[in-house]
Amino acid sequence: MRKLMMLAITLILFLSGCMAEETTNEIATETITKPLEAITTYSDWTDEATMVTLNDRTISVEGDGAITQQDADIYIRTSGTYVFSGEYNAGAIIVDQEDDGVVRLVLNGASIETDQPTAIHIEQADETILSVAPETDNTLISTATTKDEDLTAVLFSRET
Repeated sequence: MRKLMMLAITLILFLSGCMAEETTNEIATETITKPLEAITTYSDWTDEATMVTLNDRTISVEGDGAITQQDADIYIRTSGTYVFSGEYNAGAIIVDQEDDGVVRLVLNGASIETDQPTAIHIEQADETILSVAPETDNTLISTATTKDEDLTAVLFSRET
């Protein structure tokens, strides 16, 4: 009797498997492309770049970019290319753009350590591109602990 019951169960399972409907799930995908000329990419900086040398708690600037140091923070106010090198242990780089255009930040052997939540904060800008110079070591460090949910990374930008 037990063998007959096992045979019946096996037969039922076999037949139910043969009668099962095959289903497929289709996933809708969409590819979004931009023409290459519509994408702003990294380019080597030129003599027109603003060179910013970081020296512990001070900066020296060569070039025409609108960059200021207020208290411990470095503010970038206009579009252009800004090349950072050296070590900075005071505050953050804050992009607060007042004109139209692209702000390019190039880290060229830069080390920025701050006790603030962000080392680079894009507060206001049309477009900001962050690049690193080839074959350079660059470091961004925040030693802050914060409960501010608006600032969530050592490099921070959010469209508002």
